[in-house]
Amino acid sequence: LFFSQPAADPAAPDSLAVRLFGKAAQSVLRNPMLGFYATASDFTRRLSSVRANGKFSSTTAGADTDWDLPDALGSVVRHLKREFRIQNVYCWHGMPGYWGGVSPDSIEMADDLGLDVRCLRAKPTPGVLEVEPSMAWNPAVLGGIGVVSRPAKLYGAMHEYLATSGVDGVKVDCQAGVGLVGTALGGGANLSATFQAALENSVKHYFPGNHCINCMCHSTENLYRMRETAIARASDDFYPRDSASSLPHVAACAYNGLFLSALVQPDWDMFQSKHAAGEMHALARVISGGGVYVSDKPGDHDWALLASLALPDGGVLRPRLPGRPTRDSLFRDVLRDRESVMKIWNVNAVSGAVAMFNLQGAQWCRSKRKFLVHDKSPKTLTTRVKPADVDVFRAAPADALFAIFRRGGSGNGVNGVNGNGGEALRSLSGWRRSEEKEEREEDNEAMLKESLLESRENSGQEQGGNGAEGKSRFIDTITNRNKKRRASNGEPIEGGSREGSEGQASMDEIGAKDNDKQDKQEKKKTKKQNEKETDHTNRRHQQYPNQGSNNNSNSVAPPSFTILRRDEEVEMAVAPGTGDMVVVCPIVRYDDSDGGGGGGGVEKEDEKKKKMEEGTGLAFAPLGLANMINMGGAIVAYRRIMDGDIDQNHTIGWNVTVRGAGDLVMYSSRRPFSVHSKITPSINESGSIISGGAPDEVEELPFYWVPYSDSGVEGGLVFVELEWRKEQEEAALSFSSASNAAERGFDSPTQDVIVLF
Repeated sequence: LFFSQPAADPAAPDSLAVRLFGKAAQSVLRNPMLGFYATASDFTRRLSSVRANGKFSSTTAGADTDWDLPDALGSVVRHLKREFRIQNVYCWHGMPGYWGGVSPDSIEMADDLGLDVRCLRAKPTPGVLEVEPSMAWNPAVLGGIGVVSRPAKLYGAMHEYLATSGVDGVKVDCQAGVGLVGTALGGGANLSATFQAALENSVKHYFPGNHCINCMCHSTENLYRMRETAIARASDDFYPRDSASSLPHVAACAYNGLFLSALVQPDWDMFQSKHAAGEMHALARVISGGGVYVSDKPGDHDWALLASLALPDGGVLRPRLPGRPTRDSLFRDVLRDRESVMKIWNVNAVSGAVAMFNLQGAQWCRSKRKFLVHDKSPKTLTTRVKPADVDVFRAAPADALFAIFRRGGSGNGVNGVNGNGGEALRSLSGWRRSEEKEEREEDNEAMLKESLLESRENSGQEQGGNGAEGKSRFIDTITNRNKKRRASNGEPIEGGSREGSEGQASMDEIGAKDNDKQDKQEKKKTKKQNEKETDHTNRRHQQYPNQGSNNNSNSVAPPSFTILRRDEEVEMAVAPGTGDMVVVCPIVRYDDSDGGGGGGGVEKEDEKKKKMEEGTGLAFAPLGLANMINMGGAIVAYRRIMDGDIDQNHTIGWNVTVRGAGDLVMYSSRRPFSVHSKITPSINESGSIISGGAPDEVEELPFYWVPYSDSGVEGGLVFVELEWRKEQEEAALSFSSASNAAERGFDSPTQDVIVLF
C-alpha cells in the first residue's frame, strides 16, 4: 500500500514503477497482498453453497449469529414483505458465483451439485493493462477465480432456491470479469457467451418479467448477448464517501446511456437521500427513466426528498424513455471546460422534460486514476433551454406553442432570451392551497353531498347524475354554491341561476346551512391555527403579490412559467453541484369548429385566432404535480370532452387522467369558474366494484388561479390540490362556450367551469 498507491498506481503503463511492482506482486509480495485482500475486501472470497448462511436463520439473526445454523431465508423474505409491505426482494450474486467464483473445496458444490470447479488466474490483455496497469496485481490475477464448467447448473440451483424462498429477482455483478478469466482458457469472448446464455435462460425461467439487473457488464461480450434481460448499470458505483465522484457519476451515466439505451434500459445506480449531493442525484435518477432506489441507512432519510420521488404506494412517475443528452450537450466537456451545462431530455405520456446539471469542478483523472476535484470554486453557469431540446418535439411546427414550467431547483432564476420568454421566472417552492382551504373543507363535503342528492333525484338513477336534467341541476347547484362562497368573502357575484326562483330558494337553503357551519367552525379555531393561517397567507402573498384566491386582478407573469414556440429559448442559471428541471408541454387549442369532440376542424388559422380572442376557444396544457420532481409524469392521458359529457349545453373542455397527489398545475387560456373531481372505481368482469367506493364519486375542490399575459398570449395557471387515491384520478375540465354563456348564467365566456373527473 505504501508503495503501490503513491508510486505504482498512478504511474504510466510501461513505467519502471509499474514493471517492478508487477513482478514483486507475482512473487515475494503475492501472499502478503492476498492476505490484505482477504481482510480488507470480499474480492478473494468464493461461493461454498447456494443456500444462505446462519445470518438468515431467523428474522432476528445478524452478523454475530452462528453461520452454521440452518437458514430460513424464506421466512425472512416473507417477514420483510409482510412487515414493511415490500413488493419485491432481489438478491445479489456474481456471474461466476461470488467475486472469487466458486470454491473448489466445497463438498456441496462438488458432490451434491456435481459442479466441476477449476481455479484459474486471470491474464489481463495488453489493452486492459494500458488503461488500468493495476490490473496486473488484481485479486483475480493473484488469487484466481473458481470457474465452473457448467454455469447453467450453478444458476439453476441458485435461482431455484431463491425463487422458492420468495425472492423476486437478482442483481448479477462482475460480469466483465468472466471474460477476463476467459483469457486463461484461450478466449474471453467464448467463456462470456457460455455464462451469459446460461444466466439469460435461468432468469427467464425462475424470474419471468426481466427481474434481473446486469452490473459491471460494459464489455460488448456481455451487452450484445443480453437476449432476455433488459436492465444494465450505466456507470461506476455511487460512492457516498468519495465526494469527488458525485459529479462525474452523473456525466458518465448520461453519456454511457446514449450508447447503452439502444440495447438496454440504463440503470444509474442507487444514491443516498441525505447525501450532500442527494437532491442533484435524485433529479438525475428521475430524468434517467430507469429505476429510482436509495441505499439509505434505515431510519436515516430525507423524507421530503423521497416524497418528491415516490407516490404513497411506493410507485414512481417514470418517464417513458431512457434519459439522453440534448444535442447541444454532445461533444462538450461538462466536467472541465468551466462553461458547459449537462442537459438531459426525456418524455412522459403528454409532455417532455429537460434537466440541467452544473457538474463543473470534478473529474476522473486518467493520470492519477482516481476521482479528484480540480476546481474548488466553480461558478454558476447559464444555459439555454427550448422546447426542441426534447428531441421528439423537433418535428413540431415552428410556430407550435409549448408551456414551460420550472418546478424549482437550486438555480438562480430563469430569464427569457428570444421571443416571448422575456419575463423573469422564479421557483414555485412551497405552494399550497389558498388560505380558505381549511375553513371550507368541511363545508365542501356537506354541500357536495347535497348537490349529488339533488342531481340523483332529478336524474331518476340510483347511481347518480347521468340524465341531462340531473347533470344540469348539478352544475347549477355548484354554481350557486360558489356564488354564496364568493359573496361571503366580499367578492362580486357574477350571473344568476338558470333555475330562477327555484335556484334562489336552493341557494338560500344552502346559505343558511353554510352560515351554521361557519359559526361552528369559528368556535373550533384555536390560536395556533389562526397563527398558522396568518403565516401561510403572508407566505403566499410574498410568492404571488397582488393575487387573491380565484380573482381576476391585474395579470402578472406567474412564477416558473412561460410560453415559447418550438425554437424560442429561456436562459437558466444553475449553481455549482446542483440541478434543475423544466416540464415542456405542447399547448393544444380547441375551438368550437371541432364539433365538441376535437379533431382540429378545417377553419383557417386567422379564423381560429379570432375565436380565441372572442373567448369561444380554449388553449390548454396539463403540466402535472408540482410537488413531484417528474411532475409531468403524473399526467397519464387527456382527451377532449364530447358534447353532452357534462351536460346538454355544448360544453367544451378536456378529460385529464392524473396519477398521484399534491399540487396539480394546468395552463388554460381562460380562467375557470369552479373545479370538481370525479373518481370512477375499478370494475371487475362481473360488474362488481373492486376499488374506489361508490361509482362516480364527485367532490368540489378549491383552486388557485394565477393570470398570465406576455407577448399577446393570455391565460393563466390553475392550481388544484389533489388528495391521494389508489386509483388514478381523472380530471375533466369543462369550459362554457360563448354561445351558451348567458344561458348558463355566466356574465361572460371567460367564466368557465372545471370539472375534474
